[in-house]
Amino acid sequence: LGCIMLALFLSPIHKQEAAWFTVVGAMCSCVVHNHHNFRQFLDAVEWDTLFFFATLFVFVESLGEMGLIRELGDVLTDIFAEVPLDSRLPTACFIMLWVAGIGSAFLESLPFTTTVTYILISLMNNNTLEIPMMPLAWALS
Repeated sequence: LGCIMLALFLSPIHKQEAAWFTVVGAMCSCVVHNHHNFRQFLDAVEWDTLFFFATLFVFVESLGEMGLIRELGDVLTDIFAEVPLDSRLPTACFIMLWVAGIGSAFLESLPFTTTVTYILISLMNNNTLEIPMMPLAWALS
């Protein structure tokens, strides 16, 4: 356990993914503790939760690769840029509330939040809008 923890803490230095060390540590722990009945460890894993998160990240990444997230961010940026500067933040919060409401009607909360987080990051990288991102993040919630 100590070696695995050390490897996890040193992952920024050796640039290896932390997931490899946790999987290797889990496998070693299973073999050391009960190598004849390995199936009981596999039965304890919540596979449906793991598959849910795996498909969630594949879904969001595929939306990003298709350009849908960037396109939606560009549309929102264009809309926000047309609004006068003094009312830009309230308008942006209002629009984000509606985007969140409509989007969460079709997608579950976690995939939608993950998708819109990428949109907020693209809005944050646009310096011409002069909109603080924290109110928009709160409007998303």
